[in-house]
Amino acid sequence: MSPDRFEHQLSLVTPLISRKSTKLRSPISAAERLTLSYATWQQVTRSNPSHLTFKLVDQRCQTLLEKPVTRSGRNYVKRVSTPKSPQEWKRISEEFSSVWNFPHCIGAGNGKHVVIDCPENTGSNFFNDKGAFSIVLLAYGDVNYCFTAVDVGQYGSGNDSGAFVNSDISKAFESNSFNVPEAEHVQGCADKLPYVTVVDEGLSLKQYQMRSYPGKDLMEERAIFNCWLSRARRIIENIFGILVAR
Repeated sequence: MSPDRFEHQLSLVTPLISRKSTKLRSPISAAERLTLSYATWQQVTRSNPSHLTFKLVDQRCQTLLEKPVTRSGRNYVKRVSTPKSPQEWKRISEEFSSVWNFPHCIGAGNGKHVVIDCPENTGSNFFNDKGAFSIVLLAYGDVNYCFTAVDVGQYGSGNDSGAFVNSDISKAFESNSFNVPEAEHVQGCADKLPYVTVVDEGLSLKQYQMRSYPGKDLMEERAIFNCWLSRARRIIENIFGILVAR
C-alpha cells in the first residue's frame, strides 16, 4: 500500500477507531491500529503482548466494512451480498446465460485451503493433505467476480465435500432460505430445469448443484456438457486468483 493510499484510508477510519486517553494509560494510536500485524507488532512497538488480541483486528475489519475505503470512486472493501429474492437469483442466472451460455446457473462454487500457522492445542485438525496447516474457504460467486456466499473456518484436514455438508451455505440451500427460484422451462427443453450452482468433482451433486460427468472417454454429448459447465465454473477460480493477488 502506498503512503497516499494509507493516509486516505486512515482519514476515513480515524474517527471510528480512535480511543481517549485516561489517567491509567495512553491508547494505541489510530495509525498503529490500522497497521496492526501479529508478526511485527510486538517487535516494532515492544508493546505488551496483551495488545495482540483478535479484538483489534475484528474492530478494524468491521470499521472498514461499515465505512468502505474508496479511491477514484471504487470500493476496496465490500460486504458479501447474498441474493435474498428469486428476482436477484434470476438476474445472476441471466448474466451467466448471456456471458457463458449456461442457463439457470446462479453461481460458481468451490473450496480453497488458506494456509495458516497451526493454532495452539489443535493437534492435526488443521493439517491438510498438502503437508500444511489451513482453514477451508468455501465460496460461491457471480459472473462479475463478486462473492455471493462465503463460509470460512472449517478444519483443513477435511475435504471440500465435507466442508460443504457442514456449512451454513449447504443448510441454506437445503432449506431454501436463500429463496432460489422454482424450476422453470428452458428454451428447447420440454422438462422444467432447476436453478443450480456449478462446481467441480470435489463438491456434492445435488438438485441445486451441478458438477461435470466423471471419467474419461465420455460420449460426445457429455463431453460437450462438461466443456460448457467448466467454462461457467472457472469464474470461482478466477475470483480466488484475484483475491490471492490482491
